[in-house]
Parts: sequence; C-alpha cells; structure tokens
Amino acid sequence: MKYKVLSIKYKKRVILIPVFFVLYFLFSASQVNAATFYFDKDKVEAGVGDSFRVEFIMDSLENVNAVEGKINFPGNLLEVQNINDAGSVVSLWIERPAAVKDQIIFSGAIPGGYPALGGHLFSIDFKAKQVGTGLVSAGSVSALLNDGKGSSSTVIVKKLSVAIGPTAIGVSAPEIIDTILPEDFQPVIASNTNLFEGRHFLSFVTQDKGSGLDHYEILEQQSFFKPYSPDWLKTISPYLLKDQELGSWIGVRAIDNNGNIRTVWIMPHWVTVYRYVLTIIFGIIVLAVLALLVRGRK
Repeated sequence: MKYKVLSIKYKKRVILIPVFFVLYFLFSASQVNAATFYFDKDKVEAGVGDSFRVEFIMDSLENVNAVEGKINFPGNLLEVQNINDAGSVVSLWIERPAAVKDQIIFSGAIPGGYPALGGHLFSIDFKAKQVGTGLVSAGSVSALLNDGKGSSSTVIVKKLSVAIGPTAIGVSAPEIIDTILPEDFQPVIASNTNLFEGRHFLSFVTQDKGSGLDHYEILEQQSFFKPYSPDWLKTISPYLLKDQELGSWIGVRAIDNNGNIRTVWIMPHWVTVYRYVLTIIFGIIVLAVLALLVRGRK
C-alpha cells in the first residue's frame, strides 16, 4: 500500500513537470514579444532643491510603429522642469510629450516601425520640491504594431521609485549645450477630401538631436520678395493655409529648446512661374547673342 501511494505521487509529479515547463515557456514568449516601457533608473534619491534626469525607454522585438500614454508623477514631490525628445525613435509626434498637472502626456508615430532594444523616447528633468517618497509610473500606455492592421502589442510597464530627503545633496540634471539648428526639412502643400474639407494645407516635420524641438511657427504673406516680418504664428502640422490661391510666400520655422531656429520657405506659385519664364527669356537672349557673334565672325 505504501509503494502504491508513492507511485501515485510520483506520477503526479511526472505530469506536473511538463505542464510547468509549458506554462513557463508560454509566459516567457509573451514577455519577449511584449513592448516594455521603463526608465533608465529603478530608484532615485535626492534632496529638496535637487534636480535629476530620467530617460523613458522602449524595448520591443515586435515592429512597433505608434505609441501613446501618460506618465504619472507625484506632483506634491516633483516638478517637471524640462522634457527633451532629442534623438527619439518617434519621428512624428501627434502629441509632443508635455506636462499637464501630475501627468506627462505623449502620442507619436514611428514610420517603418521600431523592432529593437533601448529605444529612447524622451527624457524628463525633475526638481525635488518636498520631503517624501513616491512612484513615477506610466499608465494607459499602448503600442501599435506595424502589421498593416494596427494590432495592439502586449505592454509591460516598469516604475521608478523616488525618495526625497530634507537636505539637497547636490544632484543636478546635466546642462544641455546645443548650438546646432534643427534638421533641414521640406514642408509640403497638399489637399485631401478627408482633411480640412479638401482645402490646401501644409504638412511638415523635422527633428532636433540636441535639445529637442520646442515648437513650429508659420508666416504667410503676399509680397514680390521674400518677406521679413515679426508676425510669425505658433502652429502645428498639418496647418490649414489661409491663402488658398497659393499666392503667398510661406515660411516655416522649427525652434528647439535652446532657441536655435531653422527657417524654410515655399515660394508663391506665380513667383515660380515668373522665374521659369525669365529663365527661358534669358536663355533665348543668350542664344541670340551667340548667334550674332558667330555670324559677325563669318
């Protein structure tokens, strides 16, 4: 009887072992395929008045082409001083990371997708306000796959613990020295029946690898020469053009967080035609002069 009981227990263990390994590998596979969002630190210790920088990162072996979410932080303990998206794997921000009360909201696309580890999304500079402990955590985060269907990826989110003491210990976020302009870009005039009721709009996007982009500005003005005006308007892409006849100069400025400005221009339709005609006339004149010179020699 004793041997029979042992035999039954042994059989149960033999059955449970493969079940355990199947469950383990299924769980491991789901972990591998998940998009993991985390900070470059697990814990930060600082004193009141100190500042520190944390980087928000994504790992994904699946091809993720869109991300969005919110980062929650204890507003009684921390204050956001700066958010820098320089060098982000997200090249097209739908909603650039920004602090709203006790949250940082973000939404963006990654054309072509990102299937790799250590994908920098953006960095955050916090300043410690008062003594206490708390968590910085990402909530409502989603990642869409570049599979033609916009399928949702499994998401894993890790937290950052913060401990603020009463005395500053001299911690400070590194200063960003940036004297380089945002990258060159080319705005595009387009129209689409599904956007702005088919009227002409302007789309544009660029990046800044130093201090990160702060905002865009636009200028529309009718003039013979390129305008020089202070009346720039802060805007986002896409921008509905005021001059639907496309007879104005259009200037777009990309301004980074250190005040460096990249300005690009689109000439009015008529200027392009005018210059084309002048070029043809000039060419005809040159050919006529050359013909006269050749005839004179003869």
